[in-house]
Amino acid sequence: MKIKKFIAANMKEGTELIKKELGNDAVILSNRPTKTKTGMDAVEIVAGLETIKSPQENNKMSQENTKTSHPNLLLNSLDNTLNQKLFAEVNSIKSIIADVYENVKYKYIGTMTEPLSRIYKIMKDSDFSEDMCLNIIGKISAKGLANDYKKAINEARKLLLADISFVNLINDEQKNDKTKQIITFIGSAGCGKTTALIKIAIGAKLINEAKVLVISTDTFRVGATEQLQMLTGIAGINFINTYSNEELSKVLNEETKYDMIFIDTEGKNPNNKSEINDLLALQDTINTMSMYNNKTNLILSATSSLSFLSSNIRGYSSLDISSAIITRTDESFGLGNVITALHNKDIPISYFSNGQRIPDDIEQANNDILNEYLFAIR
Repeated sequence: MKIKKFIAANMKEGTELIKKELGNDAVILSNRPTKTKTGMDAVEIVAGLETIKSPQENNKMSQENTKTSHPNLLLNSLDNTLNQKLFAEVNSIKSIIADVYENVKYKYIGTMTEPLSRIYKIMKDSDFSEDMCLNIIGKISAKGLANDYKKAINEARKLLLADISFVNLINDEQKNDKTKQIITFIGSAGCGKTTALIKIAIGAKLINEAKVLVISTDTFRVGATEQLQMLTGIAGINFINTYSNEELSKVLNEETKYDMIFIDTEGKNPNNKSEINDLLALQDTINTMSMYNNKTNLILSATSSLSFLSSNIRGYSSLDISSAIITRTDESFGLGNVITALHNKDIPISYFSNGQRIPDDIEQANNDILNEYLFAIR
């Protein structure tokens, strides 16, 4: 583009000067007031004209552009090389971290045969404690099964199942048994008490043909009473809400026509002594009902950590626990956490709850069912 500055008395005169010198295709780029050397008012106009280059000039420019693009190509090439090296280093670091994690998690694997190392990893992935894993591996090895995976894994299952006992919460002969039962559900908040209770209560009514009453003592959780009342209403089961141990005692003394009474409690913190004392007072109230066979069930979620489950069992140990009901088994990756927590605690398992469908998703606990949930084998 050809650019030139013009000084004129006014814009009209300046425009004429531009046309005369640059032609009609010229473009005014800017204008501003100014003064001549003699001090007279004037206007400064900057105008430009786009010039058409010859083929030779265009070719020259193209060559120059090509030359200037070479450094860009080189930079792009360097960038790609650096990116590739960076990605390779990141992947290498990831691999190292994965190896370190595996060495930490499976720190004893290097001392085992291949079949035993597979079983050790399965148990660790299924949330068994380190001590229990090594104990089982040691017993398998002592039996001379260290090099036979199939026999070794079967032996591991056998050893683990031998430590767990089971109990029927509701006797199969309940409809012919004249003994009335009070079944209480306790556990930390969110463990699945209410859902497990209504499933078992419906089963008692339909399968055992029992006269069933459900009582809620949960006055703390918002909507807890309404939820349970709705579920019992759908199932055609009578429901009563009580707000104190005195009210509960009165209901239990008056409602003697029922074969089975299920009591729902609010979630309690097992590490809070005051809250545990509340449950002890509740249990004492129930134990005064001599015409009833009383059972208290601890609800444990299979998705909880081993430390949390152990804390629960330890915190509730001052109560008389009849059985454990394991919930959310369908959401867990093996039951190593539950089995480890229950180890040597003399608490049998009565049910596995494996979903939200009421009353379908619940199973009477036994060796075969536990065997299905035991390991997280992928």
